[in-house]
Amino acid sequence: MLVFIEHGTRRLRLGGVSAHPTGAWMVQQVRNLVMGLGERIAGLRFLIHDRDPLFAVAFREVFTAEGLWTITTLPRTPRMNATWRAGHRRPAP
Repeated sequence: MLVFIEHGTRRLRLGGVSAHPTGAWMVQQVRNLVMGLGERIAGLRFLIHDRDPLFAVAFREVFTAEGLWTITTLPRTPRMNATWRAGHRRPAP
């Protein structure tokens, strides 16, 4: 599951769901997000992501081309995912 969070509004945007995501799939989801945001992308400043190898150079370059700074989280810092964990609720069984 690929989710984008706007920290200012805490709005979650589902980028996509795949059982076996690849780097190319991730890049396509980012391109879809950028197109969907349109001019709103100009109001964003940072992309913060973890160290998953799926966040390849091409993934970051899409955001860099839109003027966003990319920041990689520090290793072993689970609290940095707190916004996602608070906003994500598993459906009841």
